[in-house]
Amino acid sequence: MRRALVLGIGNRMYGEDGFGSCLGEFLSKQKLSDVEARDGDYMGMGLIGWLEGFSLVIFLDAVVDDVKEDLVVYKIVPENATYEELAELPVDAHKASPTQLAAFAKRSGIFDGEAYLVGLKAEKVCWPCPLTERAANLMPLAVDKVNEILRKYGFSTFSKEGLEEWVRSNCMEIKF
Repeated sequence: MRRALVLGIGNRMYGEDGFGSCLGEFLSKQKLSDVEARDGDYMGMGLIGWLEGFSLVIFLDAVVDDVKEDLVVYKIVPENATYEELAELPVDAHKASPTQLAAFAKRSGIFDGEAYLVGLKAEKVCWPCPLTERAANLMPLAVDKVNEILRKYGFSTFSKEGLEEWVRSNCMEIKF
């Protein structure tokens, strides 16, 4: 049976960097037969094994690239990852890009599927900062983008019901 993974990554203590983590946790509450959602928090390279056995992986993450749109969708082609991209692996194992995760998982033989990134253009990354209103307001659109990708590959889709309330209760305050 083909399975898809939606993997949110980011650190909720760093403002909009927590976008993927928060949305991943919300989606993980929904049980779909062929799609699993997880909050990968800021586990970095420790997430590689999580990709095993999935034919589609959609990463949710903050993007600090110079992009114009508030939300971007990139198809990740692990085979095209350059040596420079892979060699940029930071000393901190908690910091690994979706491209690095997909490429290393593919090269290790545990992932042989398609990969995408649904990314929020991060405007406020600070410590300690909660998720911003802007990021919270873009989450429903991010779910729409995830669902478009899932539909394209014939997978079940997520509901946005209760998203706003859940995000406000769980991601808009710093919790030590």
